[in-house]
Amino acid sequence: MASELKKIRKRAVDLIRMGDKVYHYRKDLLTAEQIQDLRDRTTDLEKDYKDKSTSAETLNQRNEDLHEVLAATGGKIYSNRSLHENLETILVVAIVIVAFRIFFFQPFVIPTSSMYPTYSGMQSKTYEVGEPAPNVAQRVLQKIFRGGTHYQLTAQKDGEIKLPFRADSGRLDFKSVRGRKWLILPAIKTQFSVYIDNVQHTIQVPAEFRLDEVIIETYKLNSTRNKTFDRAGNTILMNTGIKVKKGDPILQFDILMGDALFVNRFWYHFVQPKSGDAIVFRTESFMDRKNDPATGLPFPDTVGEDKFYIKRLVGEPGMTLKVEGTRLLQDGKPATGAAAFEKNANLEGEYPGYTYSGLLLEGKSYTVPEDHYFGMGDNSPASKDCRSFGPVPKKKIIGSANFIYYPFTKRWGVAK
Repeated sequence: MASELKKIRKRAVDLIRMGDKVYHYRKDLLTAEQIQDLRDRTTDLEKDYKDKSTSAETLNQRNEDLHEVLAATGGKIYSNRSLHENLETILVVAIVIVAFRIFFFQPFVIPTSSMYPTYSGMQSKTYEVGEPAPNVAQRVLQKIFRGGTHYQLTAQKDGEIKLPFRADSGRLDFKSVRGRKWLILPAIKTQFSVYIDNVQHTIQVPAEFRLDEVIIETYKLNSTRNKTFDRAGNTILMNTGIKVKKGDPILQFDILMGDALFVNRFWYHFVQPKSGDAIVFRTESFMDRKNDPATGLPFPDTVGEDKFYIKRLVGEPGMTLKVEGTRLLQDGKPATGAAAFEKNANLEGEYPGYTYSGLLLEGKSYTVPEDHYFGMGDNSPASKDCRSFGPVPKKKIIGSANFIYYPFTKRWGVAK
């Protein structure tokens, strides 16, 4: 009974406010009789609301009396009150979310495996030609727990599967195309073609996904020796020898989502980034930078894209870095600040060790310039990082990895 009275009193407050609003906004459009009726019903409800001894039944009747008057006099103000209130609520929630994202924690999904095994990027599960696809229940579970999406390309005719190669490089032929993310947002996709005889079949995947590994595994392309080739226009087609029927799946695989984590955006307003932090930075301002700000010498490579990267901070301003064997050295001593440093040095588990590359070729060292930081991937052999495009300006560091909230794997929890 107490909860019911509470709801009635809450409605009374809303109706009293609406009564005053309609009076002030619409009194020029109402008759003298309507105005009097509106003011009388509003005053009666307000009086009974303030009287704590008023019963629930009486107060509810007062609510209904004012509701009837408002329905007749309120016009669009009262008829759309729920829509207005919902829009206001949605707007407030949106503002809070945007503010939270800008100033505190920003969600970030790791696209590649440059930080593996500490963090995981997108991974794939490949099915052989003719292998049954996962059923609906399996796909739903995979989507819930691993963020998995199933992709399948089906034969439009009987014939032999043929794969396109580039005539200039001899590599599988991919191209970037414009697509959609979540069916709404524009996005760049990678498109690959599979031919049945000379009939082209296409499939699109996220641009960050390494589709060539799926192709190689599906069609056992460890070597192209003893393969025969045809032409379809300007495209070279490799004959796989695999025959299929119309309706057969000719390419199917799952893409498992990379680790989704929150990036702490406010911590670096109070402390300096330090060795061992997993930092996230944007490449926009230095994607076409060619020369080292400290030496003026050209970098081995450029970023070439405006994206958010996540790397392990391995070098602070003034620190001299060098790779010896599988170990990373800071000012001549083994790197400290994160467990990944020692695990890489000792080739522990799936950590591959640090490798020579770019600014840290064998025998070379690099001193980090002022107001810059040096980042490297924990998966050193598979990471494009500061070794190739140089150090990151301090002002371009967004924040540090804070918490992996999805998917639900052994890495879920506080980021390392």
